[in-house]
Amino acid sequence: MDMSKTEKEKKSFLIFRIVLILLWVAMMALIVWFSDQPDYVSQEQSLSVGKFLCSLLVGDYENMTPDKQLEYAKMLDHFVRKSAHFCEYAVLGALTFNAVMLLFERILTRIRGKLKTILPKIATVFWCFLFAASDEIHQYYVPGRFSSFKDVLLDTAGAATGMLFILLMIFLITRSKRPSRKADI
Repeated sequence: MDMSKTEKEKKSFLIFRIVLILLWVAMMALIVWFSDQPDYVSQEQSLSVGKFLCSLLVGDYENMTPDKQLEYAKMLDHFVRKSAHFCEYAVLGALTFNAVMLLFERILTRIRGKLKTILPKIATVFWCFLFAASDEIHQYYVPGRFSSFKDVLLDTAGAATGMLFILLMIFLITRSKRPSRKADI
């Protein structure tokens, strides 16, 4: 039995979205794994990123003493840690938006008006907020780590940014596929 081009495209798109669901689950597992690292492992990870950034940004970094290199890396440590929070949740926000749209597709077809467009956005941000809060509670019980409501807010902002990025991509793609409004001459 031969499938039409449209049916093949729909099937490919569904498979793609299911793969994104699997990546969503994997991303949540990765975030939990990072949060489960004791303080000394977490600090080593962020300092290694800080050292790498210093090697790119600080002139003559390679010729400095190890203590001086560490001092520079420690200056970037807070920035690296908070950037990691924001970026990992930006990815989670984008993947969560896909999951919400796929998992609630049938429900959304029955809803009319603005609620239909705003509900997936609210669900995405709310889910990421709850996940960030549970992740911070988890960190509270990891040796040497602590939990912070500021990190929950930063994570949620990252998730919202990731979702907004996806919405922007969808807008740009659909806009580019629209026929031109120019009159034929």
